[in-house]
Amino acid sequence: MRTQAALEITEKTKNTIRVTITPMANRLAFMLLWGTLEPDRRSRIGREWDEIGECLLSSFLASSSHQKPSPWEYIDWLMEDTFRLPSILQQFKTELPPYLTTVQEKWRMLRVSRVPDLIDIELYRQDHTLIGSVEGNQLSEGQRNTAILNLLLVRGDGPIVIDQPEDEVDTSFIYKDLVPLLRQSKTQRQLILATHNANLPVNADSEFVYALMSEGGKGSVMAQGGTDLKQTAAAILDIMEGSEEAFKRRFEKYHF
Repeated sequence: MRTQAALEITEKTKNTIRVTITPMANRLAFMLLWGTLEPDRRSRIGREWDEIGECLLSSFLASSSHQKPSPWEYIDWLMEDTFRLPSILQQFKTELPPYLTTVQEKWRMLRVSRVPDLIDIELYRQDHTLIGSVEGNQLSEGQRNTAILNLLLVRGDGPIVIDQPEDEVDTSFIYKDLVPLLRQSKTQRQLILATHNANLPVNADSEFVYALMSEGGKGSVMAQGGTDLKQTAAAILDIMEGSEEAFKRRFEKYHF
């Protein structure tokens, strides 16, 4: 079901994001469980216990055929014939099987503990070039927010309220990636945004705008309606562009 949901998200976002699921590959969860078997740190395998666990999980994941359905059964299989151990662990082949025998009860409990799946999200630009992935810590906070927005907007059809989706995202990214996403989604569900970026109400074709101003510590309506109304357009210019005069001066500076 998770794999099917991941495929649906990838298809619906037109490969803007790709969700991948690797069974029983959550390294942090595996290491926490592996740590419950930790030997005395004064022993040789005790001092190297974390490294041994990391290596065993990597070996399990590298065997893409998945000879065994879980890392625990894979480790059991290795212990039956220690010549199967990765070369870097051959130095422990006479110590690991006897030690696991001494903690047989804990090992039996571990055998029925499921390691969570590793779920990763890759974010792509409109030209299909890779920006980065969540698991690889290659995404900025704003890009992570964009990936999450993709997930939210393609799942379900209920209304969504989003506070400043433009936070920590550069304007080019907003126009090229976020605006097309909102234009696509607004035909399928109601989107309510609080924003200070003019690209979102204007270029994403907002159907109704509330322009607010602060009076006595409370928000009051400055203008409301579609962007085709002069009063609403003027409010957007004042609040988001710094006034019509400021907009014109910037326009002149670009030498268009």
